[in-house]
Amino acid sequence: FDVIYTTDPLDETLPGLGLRLHFDSTQVQFDGLSNVLQTSLFLSPSVSADTDDFDSDPATDMFVSLAWTDFGGNWPGVGNLPTTLYTANFTALAVGTATMNFSDSDTAGGFELDATSAEVMITINLDVDNNGEATALTDGVLIVRYLFGVTGTQLTDGLLGTGALRTDPAEIIAFL
Repeated sequence: FDVIYTTDPLDETLPGLGLRLHFDSTQVQFDGLSNVLQTSLFLSPSVSADTDDFDSDPATDMFVSLAWTDFGGNWPGVGNLPTTLYTANFTALAVGTATMNFSDSDTAGGFELDATSAEVMITINLDVDNNGEATALTDGVLIVRYLFGVTGTQLTDGLLGTGALRTDPAEIIAFL
């Protein structure tokens, strides 16, 4: 997901921001950040244990920290708000709800962090043939055949549901 930043009132000439993204490492695996705003990037992304519970949420045990600093007070620059700070990339580890919280390590004078937590619902999609429904005699048997190592047309013979959009055996294997 993208992390978007702006200020209220709008001010594009601040000294920077220190930001932490908190997550539960039993629910999601942090895979890195992409599209990181490079303007005045002072502290590259680093992952740490949240032993001090900066976000006041005992369910989150890890955080990613970054900081942007412009000693001239021109961050993120005129015409740049709102802006995407980065894209956070995670892999789901368990079914359930994963909460991503934010806390600041530093803000500009006169400003406070007012961040919205991200609630991510992690579900399992068993609709292997992508026809809009997960059924035992199509999707279930496709999964069992896959687990037994069946490949090629033997994987899909007689098993695709009505309206299946995922029909190629290689595409089904990639999905599973």
